[in-house]
Amino acid sequence: MGIISQVGRKAPTGRHKEAIELLEAGRAREAVMMLADLADADPFNPYICVDLGKSVLVLGMVEQAIVAARQAVELDGLNMEAFMLLAQALESKGEMAEACQALRRALDLVRNPMPPLTELEGEKVPLPLSFAEHGAVFMNFEVSGDGANLHLKSLSSDGKFCVDVRITGDTAASDLDGFSILTEGLLPQERLLQCLPEKFAFAVGLFPASTYPFTLQKKG
Repeated sequence: MGIISQVGRKAPTGRHKEAIELLEAGRAREAVMMLADLADADPFNPYICVDLGKSVLVLGMVEQAIVAARQAVELDGLNMEAFMLLAQALESKGEMAEACQALRRALDLVRNPMPPLTELEGEKVPLPLSFAEHGAVFMNFEVSGDGANLHLKSLSSDGKFCVDVRITGDTAASDLDGFSILTEGLLPQERLLQCLPEKFAFAVGLFPASTYPFTLQKKG
C-alpha cells in the first residue's frame, strides 16, 4: 500500500487484517473470499470495499474492481484510497479520461482531506452515479426535453446500460433500441446533484423534489 492510501485508515483488525495479509502474501483468491464475507457482514464499511476491489484487481477482474471502488466512494466521498483504486482500475480498462478524474479527486483530498461542506457542494468534478448491484456506472449526463418534461440521460462507458432520470413531467422513458428496463426507483436529490456537472446541478437544484424517478435499462 502506498503512502496516499494509508491516510485516514485505521489499522484493520481480526479477519480484515488476516485478509490483507493473505493479499500481501500473494493469496488473492483466499483474500477475495474472506473480504466478500466481511462485505456481506459489514456492507457500509468503505475500507472493506476498497480491499475487496484491490484483491479482485490482482486477479484481473477489472470490472468488479471498478464496482467495488464506486461503492466505496458512495459510502465515503472523502475516501482517498477509494479514488486511487478507481483510478487504477479505470486505467487498467483503458478509460484514461475517467481515470484522470478519479486521480484528480484523490489528489484534491491529499491537499485538503477534510474540506467544508460548502466546498464539496461546489466541487467541479462530479462523482459517478453507480448502481453497484448491477455494475452500472455513469459519468456524463445530457439533458432532454424542456421545463415541462425534463429528463437527464446517460449511457455507461461500456455501452451496456443507460439511465433516464425524470426531473419534471409525467412522460415515462421509452425503451431504447436494444435496451430493456432493468429496474426503476427514486434517486435522492443530494445523490443526484453530486453526480452532475455544476451547470446541471444548479438547474436541478431549483426544483423542489427531494427524489427523482429513474429507469435503469440494460442492453440485450
